[in-house]
Amino acid sequence: MSRTIRYSASDPTYVERLLDKVTELADSGRANEALALLTNFDLQSPELLNATGVCLMRCERYDDAIRVFRSYQMAAGGIRTRDDLPNHHRCNFALALGLSARVGGMSDVLKEIGNPDDADVVRTRAILDRWTASLSWTGRLGWWLGVAPDVPLAVDGPIGTFRPAAVTEQVTAKTA
Repeated sequence: MSRTIRYSASDPTYVERLLDKVTELADSGRANEALALLTNFDLQSPELLNATGVCLMRCERYDDAIRVFRSYQMAAGGIRTRDDLPNHHRCNFALALGLSARVGGMSDVLKEIGNPDDADVVRTRAILDRWTASLSWTGRLGWWLGVAPDVPLAVDGPIGTFRPAAVTEQVTAKTA
């Protein structure tokens, strides 16, 4: 029998503790376990939905991750992402699009984010820029003309982020 646990929106520390555990599992290469942990919860928090999408990306289930990200990130009408969400959520959505060979969509989502100096945007943009630089001259020409070549996107380090870059750096400094 499946058991769904509802978190209390009035207790943000509960969500934070769950997010800490999910991050710990996923960062130690156990994204499947982290995903299983998340499936026991009624996912209504954007932070937990983002964590689910990141775990799905780390399990190489990019289309499933895109469905999760779209479920809460698309603005009314479904053309743009919501401006009220943290940048790292939108960057994760962009990354999932890129990893599923929808690099044009990745680029479009990154263009929507208003703060190009944000650490998460810079990191995700660098992945796209490395991909563009890896293309042959004909591939770059096609990309410039709006046709994304069939070249996989390469990501150095862990795929996706659970928290904004500044928070991640603070948590890392505390545990070091």
